[in-house]
Amino acid sequence: MEKLWVSMPILRNIIVGAARTADEMKQICARGNLTVSDLENSDLKLSLQQNCALMDAALQLSGDRDLGLHIGERTTSSVLGVTGYLMESSKDFLTALLPLLVLSPTNCYPFLPLLVLSPTNRYPL
Repeated sequence: MEKLWVSMPILRNIIVGAARTADEMKQICARGNLTVSDLENSDLKLSLQQNCALMDAALQLSGDRDLGLHIGERTTSSVLGVTGYLMESSKDFLTALLPLLVLSPTNCYPFLPLLVLSPTNRYPL
């Protein structure tokens, strides 16, 4: 099985959106074993453990329990790459996920139970 990872542009948005000061940005990055300069490396792939540590730090330091919603209001589809474009051009989550499953199955592993349990059963596996 391919090792799962998260791309830097997605986490960069979360870190920048959560940090109110340069010091907070450094603190969040440190929790994921990153430097602030790593945020500009769009080719950097982060482990799921780093992802979780960065998100936890962002939530704790921001104090915003709706941080994901607030960042999502400002996130563009280009930041999310192919996933963002599929989401933007699809009528619902499952419609967006099916082409992604075909094109990049490893990105869909966390969502497979949703496909199997789809109430309309439009996407039988």
